[in-house]
Amino acid sequence: MAIQYALELGRGTNAQLRKSIRPEHTPPIEFYIFQDNGKSYLVAEITYDQNEMLKRIAGKHSEFVYINKEDLKHIISQIIA
Repeated sequence: MAIQYALELGRGTNAQLRKSIRPEHTPPIEFYIFQDNGKSYLVAEITYDQNEMLKRIAGKHSEFVYINKEDLKHIISQIIA
């Protein structure tokens, strides 16, 4: 039964396959952009699914650096100094 279902899914388009496997759409990411002195800084609160989507879509053109709250405070203090 599961094999038959998988074969039927494989006959559709990629979009149809994704929709049947994961019917909920990952919500768009709301970015907050701070601009100062010709530089821009990006902040967003994201879910695990949004993080995975972002890495998949922008991963070839971005470097993701994960930091903790203390590091963030230090970075912010340098930006607004």
